Amino acid sequence: MAVTLALDALTALELQPTELVDAAVRNGCHVVSVIVQRSRLFPSTPDYDLIGDTVARRALRQKVNELDVNIDTVEAFVIDQHCDPELFRPAFETAVFLGATAINTLAIDRLMNRLANSYGRICEIAREYRLSVYTEVHRTLAHNSIAAAVEFAKVANVDLKIELDALHFFRYGGTLEEIKLNSEWIGRAQLSDGPAHATDAEYRLESLSSRQIPGHGVLPLADFVRTLPSDIVVGVEVPHPDLGAEERIARSVDACRSLIKRAFSEEHLNDGHS
Repeated sequence: MAVTLALDALTALELQPTELVDAAVRNGCHVVSVIVQRSRLFPSTPDYDLIGDTVARRALRQKVNELDVNIDTVEAFVIDQHCDPELFRPAFETAVFLGATAINTLAIDRLMNRLANSYGRICEIAREYRLSVYTEVHRTLAHNSIAAAVEFAKVANVDLKIELDALHFFRYGGTLEEIKLNSEWIGRAQLSDGPAHATDAEYRLESLSSRQIPGHGVLPLADFVRTLPSDIVVGVEVPHPDLGAEERIARSVDACRSLIKRAFSEEHLNDGHS
């Protein structure tokens, strides 16, 4: 199994995307995810001014080209009862401009017929831009387990894969057998750590802004990594309020790299170079 390590945007929201790319390369990562469109559900996320022909967008593309970095995923599109997939087109266009190959979504809407219609149209539009569509499994979302996400994709007949965040996976009580049985549905993964259990309030906090560096918690992350499908991108997603961005990134990337090396062997880890 070959694992490509990526630095994901949530790890350091305070950094501009060009700064995130610089930090990723300093720490040996040549893949990143970025947030291009601020969601009304997450108003604290900065507006990075990446929609349209902006200076920031051109600078980011120049930066990733100069440093040989791949933006693989653009995050995160909220699919709620107010969702109008047509409004995502400018963000999809930015994703393509930046060289991204996938978008990540959060299934908020609990009305399954409406959610299926939304995803059907989102996937149609994404195909126009040659973008894959991921949905993130989270115990508070409509797709609250691997099984729920897979069943939804089958019933709705949509081309959808799962971004499997280790924290969310263990928080809903996921089992390694579920990963093995549904490996073809998993398109990307993310790593962070935490305590064995969390209340709903604690979970909301850690999800967005207070996670632990791998190895500092008790989640069985090595087993999780070993069970993932082959040739997958694994994102470092470790927002940690007690550390500055540079230290947070350096310690988190190093810990994830060490974890993967322990789980396999050093030759199975690459840095995402093309």
